[in-house]
Amino acid sequence: MAPSRTTGHVSRFAVLAGLILAVTVATPALGVRRPRKHCKRLCGPYVQACVEANCSAITGKKERRACKASCKRSTLKSCQLDRSTFTACVSPVIFPASDTALTLTPLEIKTSGVLTADPVTATFSDGAGYSVTTPAISVTSGGTLTVPVPLYVAPATHNVASGQVSIVLTQDGQSSAPVSFTIEELPPLSDYGTQLGQISHAFLIYEQLLLARRLDELQVAQLGLNGSVDLGAAVSTLYYHLMPSANFARQDVDMVIANNGSVMQWGTLSDGTPLQFDATQLDLMDRLAAVYLLQQFGGSVTVARYAAQSLSYGNGGRQLRQQDTDDARAHHGS
Repeated sequence: MAPSRTTGHVSRFAVLAGLILAVTVATPALGVRRPRKHCKRLCGPYVQACVEANCSAITGKKERRACKASCKRSTLKSCQLDRSTFTACVSPVIFPASDTALTLTPLEIKTSGVLTADPVTATFSDGAGYSVTTPAISVTSGGTLTVPVPLYVAPATHNVASGQVSIVLTQDGQSSAPVSFTIEELPPLSDYGTQLGQISHAFLIYEQLLLARRLDELQVAQLGLNGSVDLGAAVSTLYYHLMPSANFARQDVDMVIANNGSVMQWGTLSDGTPLQFDATQLDLMDRLAAVYLLQQFGGSVTVARYAAQSLSYGNGGRQLRQQDTDDARAHHGS
């Protein structure tokens, strides 16, 4: 069964939307001190050290038990009053590696008072309606977090821009004091030396190559397993949905490349807002894909430019691109 164009519209929208992953949630209420359970976990080694130093020589069970209880009470009280060390039983303190970073890139944050085993989230907000909360990518034993810098969309204009925000870390219901931070805007295409649509075209070819390789792997695995494991559903999803969707998306990209005034209607939201793909959307798609390429393959803008040029024009890519554009024109009836 051939893929339908209607399904392609929704899937192509997902291709663009999939480049952005941000979850907006409310920030938990601030707390004065961490829960007692949290303090016990943070200060456990110090309690044990107190017991070994003061209670090991006591032979009576009742007296030994009382000594352990005394160590726990005194050590926890000291921890609760300590606001300077990693064992502090107060809200975590954060020290970002920089006060500014490019959107959609990782940011390292040094902390004190953070448990490495418990989930940590970072909230970026500006007090004007923008608020994005994301889980930490990793936490080292020394308390250094890595978090993704979200895309900043100005609440008033709904445009991607740079923004002045505050970062707040939250763990176990407790939150740090806010720290000022600047989210830098996505670099313009002029920084990469590419034309409109060139990066997205290359990115979608790259995606199709990855999907084709995965399809080959599944088909070979199915043959090697002699049918003992049914991979039919995965093969069908790749062949009938993911690969055609990437191809449809590339056709729309090529239509806008050929004519910057082209507009592809993708449907309408429940409030009547039209969904469409045009040169403005393609510009954003290029800039998002460029940041991905830089993070995936290297830190120089020449990486994105080289990838776009080599995939779009190298090894016969120019003829492929022209053929796809002609197919797209025929598909749209132009």
